[in-house]
Parts: sequence; structure tokens; C-alpha cells
Amino acid sequence: MAALVDRLRERLPGASGRTLKQLLEHGRVRVDGVVVRRGDLETSDEAKIEILPKETPREVLADSALRIVHEDASLLVADKPPGLLTAAERDDGRPSAWSLLRRRASERGDPPPLLVHRLDAPASGLLVFAKSELMRNALKDLFASHAIDRHYAAVVEGALPGETGVFRSSLVELPDRMHRVRSVRRGDPTEMHDAARASLTRWRRIASRGALHALEVRLETGRKHQIRVHLAEAGCPIVGDELYGGRKAPRLLLHAWVLGFVHPQTGRRLALRASPGRSFRVAGRDAFGGDPQLRPLEAAAAEDGG
Repeated sequence: MAALVDRLRERLPGASGRTLKQLLEHGRVRVDGVVVRRGDLETSDEAKIEILPKETPREVLADSALRIVHEDASLLVADKPPGLLTAAERDDGRPSAWSLLRRRASERGDPPPLLVHRLDAPASGLLVFAKSELMRNALKDLFASHAIDRHYAAVVEGALPGETGVFRSSLVELPDRMHRVRSVRRGDPTEMHDAARASLTRWRRIASRGALHALEVRLETGRKHQIRVHLAEAGCPIVGDELYGGRKAPRLLLHAWVLGFVHPQTGRRLALRASPGRSFRVAGRDAFGGDPQLRPLEAAAAEDGG
């Protein structure tokens, strides 16, 4: 037998006494299915002790909750809402998908998840996190070798050069406050060419109305702002992407809907999907003048499957 507060210290070795007290006072500790607020309660070794998650602030997840699409012993995949950072660049208090998942892990007494890749804050969709350094390295190797299928839904405006296509260029981040990216050009200085990284984006048209097009986009490489820059430089910026010349919209109409890869630990193939959320569908429907032109995107996601 041991006091409940001592059991909590074992589960959360880094937590302060004040934190443990607040967990109890706020009714976030459950013993054998019953909420307990007394830290001096004697508990047996067999007692099931649960730490309930803290309610996520509504203003952080304004579009929809950060949803766990897949989780196992070595990795998890989440569906990030638009407007939420993947990870803050510095500890400035801004919420991010990573910080929310770290807090969730802490409340459960689990090790913190590790960042593997990123999505732009205005975009939405699937993000994978590792639960160990070994798995993080294995997943990064999959990304580096282009062994992960990543499919995006996008709504663009402009004159598409056909029904399908491939964009190739070397992308470089510009040294400005906007953190913009562009393809290097023949007359650029040598240092820009040296810093640029080869990139390849495949796309196909799903639906059109006038100059507006719903696209399925597949990444062969994963550079910063890659899809946004390639489409903008082709004369078809994404709706809502004002940074790269897109028309104003309630949100960036870019969503990572399919993530497919062979699990490094189990050897089984994961084919995960997250359909575009309500904010994407509403903004896209408005862009198309009210016509339900985004329905084919759902069908395309089901067909591709990673």
C-alpha cells in the first residue's frame, strides 16, 4: 500500500508538488474508475490509477480538435487543424500540435513524442510523431528516401497547364521576415544555388469551374512551402495563400489527406486518411460559387489510399 500522491510522483517524476495537488483538486485523478481528490488515500499495488487529460482551450483548436488518427507503442499520427503551428520555433508560449501532444503524454505519464516533420501553420492534415529516438530516425530515413506517400488536397486559381503534371525546381528560403521560398534562377548568386534543395511535386486536376481548380497533389520531396511555391510559380496560387499571391479566403485551402508508409517496427503498411475538414469544405464551396465541386476530392482520397 502507498499514498496516492506517492503513486503520482512515480508516474510523473518531473512534476512539482503543486502540479500533483492541482491534478487532484481538479478531479483529474481516477482510482479504479472513481475520481479521487485526496492525496493521502492509501492505494494498493493493483489499483488502476488514471490521469485524465486537461481540456484543450477552445481558442487553440478553433477549427476542430487535434485528432489522433493512429497510435501504437512507437508512433502516433494526428490530424492538425488549420492555424495551429506544428511546433513553435522558440518557447514563446504559442500553442502547437507538438506542445499539445507533449502535454497529453505528460498527463498520461508517457514519454514525450518526438517531432518528425512539419506542416505549415495555415495548412491542415496528417502529421506523424515518434515515441522514441530510434523510431524518429527510422521515420526520418523514410522521408529522406521518399518512401512515404503524401497526398494533399488543394484549391487553386489560374490556368493549369493540362490535367496532370510535375513541377521540378531547386527551392531556397529567402532571408526576409516573411520566410518566403522560391525557385533559384540562373542569375542568382552562387550561395543561393548552394543553399537550394531539389524538389518535385506531382499534381492532377480533380474538378474545375472557370479559373478555379480542385487538385490532388503528391509530394516526392518535402521542402518548406514546396506545394505553395510550385503552384504559385506555375501561375496557380492556392486560394487563401496571400503570401504567394493567392486570393483572400478564410483559410489556406491546402490539406494533407493521405499518409502511407511501411511501419518501421511491425513491417505492416499504414494507409491513413483524414478528409478535409468543415472549414476547408466551406471555404472551397464558397470559392466555387456554391457548387459542390469538392466532392471528387473525397473520392480521390479513397482511391489513392497512399
